[in-house]
Amino acid sequence: PLLPFPPKPINLILLHSHRIISSSTTMGVEKTLTDFLTEYYSDQLQSIILSSDNRLHYPLYVDFAEVMEYDAPLAHDILFEPTEYLPVFDNAAKLAQNIVYEQVRKTWEHESVKEGVDCPPPSIKEFVHVRIEIRGPMLDNPEFCPSIGRVRVKHRGILLTLKGTVIRSGAVKMIEGEREYECRKCKHRFKVHPELESRNSIPKPMFCPSK
Repeated sequence: PLLPFPPKPINLILLHSHRIISSSTTMGVEKTLTDFLTEYYSDQLQSIILSSDNRLHYPLYVDFAEVMEYDAPLAHDILFEPTEYLPVFDNAAKLAQNIVYEQVRKTWEHESVKEGVDCPPPSIKEFVHVRIEIRGPMLDNPEFCPSIGRVRVKHRGILLTLKGTVIRSGAVKMIEGEREYECRKCKHRFKVHPELESRNSIPKPMFCPSK
């Protein structure tokens, strides 16, 4: 199930072969994005932590302009290598929850015990997904926000924002969103996501990304 939210421009990634970022780079990026989310989006994180249903998927809306202001080179990488960096952004959202959680828990205890407010205890949510929002002048840039009829091969592999009206939808289909593997040699665990070009199938990894 998905958490309902108001209509917004759709972020679309046209896939192609892409580079794999190293584990050390991933850790550095994850730390930077965790600090960014904690500083800029603690209100959204607190709201997610205080939500009662752990089974829902929660969106975390992030303004791309603020990412650009915080770390311009990283914002560039997210824009041009979204298949690599958006999963790292999602992991950073989970880590940011851990940082904000303690403050939320103390506030909840104060309200529930001292003021007698009956509300479910806070909890860290597993399914939190960062949604990049592009606003302002960048929406007029056809390279990143083309009309649907003007999407071309040159747009492959970059994060696009498309605006439109949904006029028809089919039945809801469940697909496998990710699969976790463990290397037999080094015991490193990593996640593999489905490929849209192969009908959402998850390819079997040929090597351990930690090497």
